Amino acid sequence: MTLNLSDFATELLQCVFSFCSPGDLASLSRVNSTFQHAAEYPLYRHIYLSVDSSYCDRSITRVSYYAHWLLFQTLTSNPQKAALLRSFHFQLDTNSRYDETAGRITNALRGAHGLVDLRITFSGAAAEERLDVTIKSGHFQLHTLYSNCCWDLEGIIVRQKHLRLFGIDDRHKALYFGYLERIKNLCHSRLDSKRELPDIFMFRNPDISQLTLFPKLCRPGQAFTLCRDIATSLRRDLCKGYYIRSDCNFTIYIFDFAQAEAATICKMIEGMAQYFVGCQDFTMRVQTSLAVQGKVLTPWRIPGFSTSTSQLRQLRRLGFYLPSNGPLLQTTMDLRSFLLEELALACPTLKEVVVHNNSEKAYLRLY
Repeated sequence: MTLNLSDFATELLQCVFSFCSPGDLASLSRVNSTFQHAAEYPLYRHIYLSVDSSYCDRSITRVSYYAHWLLFQTLTSNPQKAALLRSFHFQLDTNSRYDETAGRITNALRGAHGLVDLRITFSGAAAEERLDVTIKSGHFQLHTLYSNCCWDLEGIIVRQKHLRLFGIDDRHKALYFGYLERIKNLCHSRLDSKRELPDIFMFRNPDISQLTLFPKLCRPGQAFTLCRDIATSLRRDLCKGYYIRSDCNFTIYIFDFAQAEAATICKMIEGMAQYFVGCQDFTMRVQTSLAVQGKVLTPWRIPGFSTSTSQLRQLRRLGFYLPSNGPLLQTTMDLRSFLLEELALACPTLKEVVVHNNSEKAYLRLY
């Protein structure tokens, strides 16, 4: 008895077709109805597109503006195909077509009820609030969201009740401080205490050259897990189009030092050391000072800091941003003492320490 490929169960064909390229899947879907049903499952389940992009890697499909328009039209007009979608990663490097494309994405994702992983990046500083409406619509419930177009952070978190990982792309420096202000407001907002916040972090795309973490937003006892989840998400196969640089830099941003537990900060540093072993540049940015018995506690004097930092095996540059505008002389003298007594021995690869505030900057170099 001779069996044709069309005689196999749809589930087996889906396994076979999962090794095919998107172009081959599109061709197979036009052979017959059996192949169509089997090919459309992997074809529409995970979609990774880049339009006019010069920075994405080979794993993400680069398409013309017309080709992505046809795709959005298909998803909009065919709810059955849209319902297959689980992961949608989209990069647009054409500012003049942002509004037009945002509208098409909005329409295309209305039927994507199974969507759990959404990553959208638009080039330039044209990011607007339009996509917030789509994300807050309730048409789908995300587990992972990466974007540089999310402005209503609180509204998204409230509506996306299953969101676990929320990455904000700060590639455009003009938007960096705007996002920081929104995250700071989120720290002090009156979200339902029973609603557990997702893991929120900032990253710099296209190559993951910088990660910014926020101890105050970290769930109790989850600092180490946070670093693991971020590393896993950025490195897994679903994350097409992202590349983690070996010398990725890290920033811990502390909005309220008085509320940030030292143990959380230290555990976060240890997590970075384990899951991003190439870290060469580490910065702590503090917005408010912590006073203990009338004395201001500097970030390098928190208990366990030098022990945790020593696990950054390739650390070459350490930075501290302090909130005060006063002279750095006394602060620099304390940092120099700490550097010679503890840090130089704990971090033998360290070459430079810099401390600065809004008005001054001081360098301490090891030769």
